Amino acid sequence: MGRNLWRHWRTAFTLIELLVVIAIIAILAAMLLPALASAREKARRSACANNLNQMGKALETYLGDYGSYYPGWLNWGIKPRVNTATPPGDGSIAYWQMYGDPSGQTVQMLGPRVDVSNPHQVIQLQYVIGAGYYGPSATPDRAAGALKCAPVGLGALLTTGVCPDEKVYYCPSAGGQPHRIGARLTIDSRCFVNDTPDDWRRARGGSGASEAGRTLTHGAWKTTVSSSSGNFKGVFVGMQYAWRNQTISSDYMYTTAGLSANLDYAVPLPYVKPRISAEVGCPPFKTQKILAGRALVADDFWKAGNVTSGETRSWVSASMVTPGFGIACHREGYNVLYGDYSTAWFADVDERVIWWDTTLASGSQRTLGSSVHWMGGDYNTNYAAPTAANRPDAANYTPLVWHNFDVARGLDADAPAF
Repeated sequence: MGRNLWRHWRTAFTLIELLVVIAIIAILAAMLLPALASAREKARRSACANNLNQMGKALETYLGDYGSYYPGWLNWGIKPRVNTATPPGDGSIAYWQMYGDPSGQTVQMLGPRVDVSNPHQVIQLQYVIGAGYYGPSATPDRAAGALKCAPVGLGALLTTGVCPDEKVYYCPSAGGQPHRIGARLTIDSRCFVNDTPDDWRRARGGSGASEAGRTLTHGAWKTTVSSSSGNFKGVFVGMQYAWRNQTISSDYMYTTAGLSANLDYAVPLPYVKPRISAEVGCPPFKTQKILAGRALVADDFWKAGNVTSGETRSWVSASMVTPGFGIACHREGYNVLYGDYSTAWFADVDERVIWWDTTLASGSQRTLGSSVHWMGGDYNTNYAAPTAANRPDAANYTPLVWHNFDVARGLDADAPAF
């Protein structure tokens, strides 16, 4: 009996042997798991590039239907006028972006502007695809299935049916990450953008519609309500890609009637050669020919500038504290769709875009990924035509990121900022 027990002990693992086996397994896992994670990210990156390819096909169909003009706002190219009707009837300048459905319901894409902390600045962001203004904050909610918002930019691909599925608007790597990284959303702490696949599932369930276009306009979207910043109630819908051709926007659109003349001029686009000019209310590159193969859509690189701390509205510097949206996507680079509908990978292993310095000469910060930067100014200086004094600010922001994408393709390499 004792001899058999001794033989059993001799054949069993010792504690040291067991620890050695565990250590070997841990080392192998440490070697294999990063490779597995890398393979999964490569697969997601490939799926992301396929999303851009699908957008390219939809854009080509759209251009064929609309004379090679890119989608913008509903009435781009029409000069603004003083807003004296109801709503809101406050005498401010506004682009009347009225959108209606066959039932006779209408929604206004833009409402009044009251101050620079207004939710309307969200519509300047390049990831917004839908917006609707109901009226002041006390306006009753719209019924289920009622018209909620109008298409903005690439949202037109959904409402025209050339892109039947909203899933291509969301990066597989970003998943359900909203545009709120380390801070509340950009301009106003009470502003909400429906910008995740979960938001779409909720909106589709409340609209009773299966089509993406119908859900965009009539979905059960969460509303933005602000009683202090613009007395605003409405809806914003966003995607996880940046649309370079988001209509050029600025606070000019919401200032008092006496400044309406400031809108009537051409804006030279930075980092473009030969020189191209555009106007407020129009896409920077109006047609496929004008775009000429430059970068058009990319993984979103939005980044908050000044952000608010809770409801106290105490400003904090976010330039090197809050990362850009790229940290939720591929981190080491961006998939880019070009005007010839080819896609390419823009490597950014140093995460320069994620930690882009958005600091003005004055010391304050600005949001990265906004169409207002084509104006050559910023939120607080664009009450007059762009000048040499405020153009350097624009040269360091959104246009410069797109310029880097162009240069990677050998386009506009020697083009000056202005």
